[in-house]
Amino acid sequence: MARRSKAAAGGPSLESRILDEAERLFGDRGIEAVALRQIAAAAGSSNHFAVQYHFGDKDQLVQAIFNRRISTLELRRASLLREASARGELGDIHALLDIMFRPVAELVDAQGRRTYAAFLLGLHHFGGATNPRVETVGFDPVTQYLSDLLYATAPHLPSEAVRRRLVTVFLMYLRELVGWERQQARGDDAMSLDEVITEAINMGAAAFLCPQATPGAA
Repeated sequence: MARRSKAAAGGPSLESRILDEAERLFGDRGIEAVALRQIAAAAGSSNHFAVQYHFGDKDQLVQAIFNRRISTLELRRASLLREASARGELGDIHALLDIMFRPVAELVDAQGRRTYAAFLLGLHHFGGATNPRVETVGFDPVTQYLSDLLYATAPHLPSEAVRRRLVTVFLMYLRELVGWERQQARGDDAMSLDEVITEAINMGAAAFLCPQATPGAA
């Protein structure tokens, strides 16, 4: 009732609340474990078919979550790219991974939670019928340009190997970030967010640039 009253007074629309709750629930439980009627109820709607009415099926809802977040990520990555360019760091793997990943860590919901990062991790692990689009391999202009720069740092690797490594490194980053936030919520981790990002990027850079395994080697 409180949520409906807030919306009537000029608060978030039902569509916005559905996206908020879907992102949170998908991140907490996984994509396949959450029913659309549960999202509708969490968003404050008594209509069990509110999600289908506004967004269609689960795949379309997942895409809507991406669509809502990508402009914020694109703007932040563009700003970080300009700063890195001014420092002459567009060929540095650590700088490029930081530009790719940091905006995801900075993106929080109204309660300060990193629900989008948890959503991305849940999307990978519980994809099922839902196609798990990977944030590191996007087609939005800034992210695509950043992806091209990352590919250029590993000319010794086939493009498919680079793609696999970017996915692996991104998932490593998400696990570190989501795990850290959950530890913070329990009060048992003293690391700062910047330390977590730096540590994850250092590990990711090492994994990304390691020599390729020789086929057939023991």
